[in-house]
Parts: sequence; structure tokens; C-alpha cells
Amino acid sequence: MKQFLVKLPLPISALGLSFAGLANLFNEQLIFKYLFITLSILILLSVLLKVLIDSKNVLDQLKQVPIAATFPTFFMGIALLTKQIAQWNLTIALILWIIATLGHVSFIVYFTREFVMKKDLTLILPSWFVVYVGIVASSVTAPLFDSTLLMSFGKIFLIFGMLAFLILFPVIIKRMKKYPLPKPLQATVAIFSAPVALNLVGYFSVITTKNAPLILVQFTLMLGLYLWVIRQLFTLLNTSFSPAQAALTFPMVISATSIKLSSAYFTPLYPAVKNIGVFISYASLIIAVLIVFSVLLKYLTFMTSMMKE
Repeated sequence: MKQFLVKLPLPISALGLSFAGLANLFNEQLIFKYLFITLSILILLSVLLKVLIDSKNVLDQLKQVPIAATFPTFFMGIALLTKQIAQWNLTIALILWIIATLGHVSFIVYFTREFVMKKDLTLILPSWFVVYVGIVASSVTAPLFDSTLLMSFGKIFLIFGMLAFLILFPVIIKRMKKYPLPKPLQATVAIFSAPVALNLVGYFSVITTKNAPLILVQFTLMLGLYLWVIRQLFTLLNTSFSPAQAALTFPMVISATSIKLSSAYFTPLYPAVKNIGVFISYASLIIAVLIVFSVLLKYLTFMTSMMKE
């Protein structure tokens, strides 16, 4: 068991996050929902055990920007899982939400001090979106607890996430033009489709009086980035295995979620787009499931080979 945990790549937490997101998408299909919840918990629990058992190695890895930038997916996964846990025990869900949120905020402070303050353009990666926009995952589940205070925090995190995207987007583009990503990190390009999608899902979650033009702008930008990533997706997936390929998963899941919510919002306003919305929603959902399980299979194959060594 210890050998397995030592060899387990930390970026697998992104898969745990993705399965939590799929569980929420399949909330009404109980068999699939429980399957996704189980997989999410197993992956996130494995990461937690790795942190506890192999702490020195984990701390060393968190000094490397590619791994550090993806680690907040662990906190995001817990935050999204609280939607399912709340159906069983609201108190436990609240405790986990607070732990996940405080953990993510603390990690933002650490990451900023450790990497941002160095002002080194080569350190900037698409996965920086995970650190600074990822906190919006706590906004998505904040309404579960029927708390004015937590809803206020949810709105603050949403504003933070939107501003973080606007600041990071041009900087990351500049970095990628000047210093192309090394091959093991090329899969992180898929993360570009995640921040706007997550912000849009957060907006639907915590904003009660919604602004249709703002939603349309966010949806259009999200869809453009999503299609741009889709064009490259299967090329990125079919390269030799890298732990960074976990970055392909959550962007597909959260994009499918934002498309589903946007379709539900716009259909009553524009009934003519209903069929298009349904088609895009199902297509994005199928793509998300296929990509998540494809990456899971790659991880299982990798871990099997590692355990044989």
C-alpha cells in the first residue's frame, strides 16, 4: 500500500475532482452518480494518504511549479463532493466545505509567495488558473448550507475568480508565445477551457438576480475556448502518458456543466434554441465522460507498470 501511494502522481487529484463533477452532473442517474462518487472519494482519499504517509516527498514536489499549480484540484474536489455529502449529512458537508475552502485559500497564499513573487515568466503555466480561479469551486457549493455568510464568501470567491482570469489570461498567452510548453506539460493547454466555465457555473450558483447579457458574454467566451481545446484534445490524449494528462479531464466536465446550465437558462428566453442546447449539452457530456475514463485508464496502466518495477 505504501509503495503504491509513494508512486502515485499528485496530479491524479484532478481526476478525483472530475469524478466529483460528473457525480453532480449525473445527480438523477443514481447508478452512475454513486459510481462517480466512489471513484472520486477513492482518488482523493489516496492523495490524502499520500500526503500523510509520504509528506517529505510531497513537500518537495510542491516546490515544483507544475505539480504545485495542479494540487488545488484536491481542495476543489472536496468542495464539489460536498453537494453529494450534504444529501446524507449537512454538518459533515459543511465541515468539509470549510476545510476545502480554507485549504485552497492557504494554498493561494503559499503559491503566491513561492512562485508569483519570483516574477519569472517561465514559471507561469495554464495550470495557474487552477490555483486562482479554482477557488470558485467553493462558490458552486456555497448555497447548499443556506447561510448568508457563506453565500457572501461565495460571491467574493466568484469576483476573485473572474478578476484572476482577466489578469492571468494575457500573461499566460504571452508566456506560451515566448516559451512554448515542454512536451510533458502540453496537455495543460486544455485548462484554458476551464476558468470561464467554472466562473459561469459559480455565477449561476451564487447570483440570484442574473444578467442575461453577462451570461451570454461568458457563455460565448467559454464555448469559444471549449471548441479551441476540443480541436486539440484527441492529439493531446493520444500522446505518451504524462501525469499532466489529468488536466484534460476537469475542463471537459466543468464545460459540460456550464453548457447544461446555460441551455436551461436560455431555453425559456429563446425557445427556438432548445434543440441546439439539448444537442450541445449531451455532446459535451459524452465527451467529458469519455475523456475522464480514458485518462483514468492511462493512469491505471501507468500505476500497474510502476508497481511491477
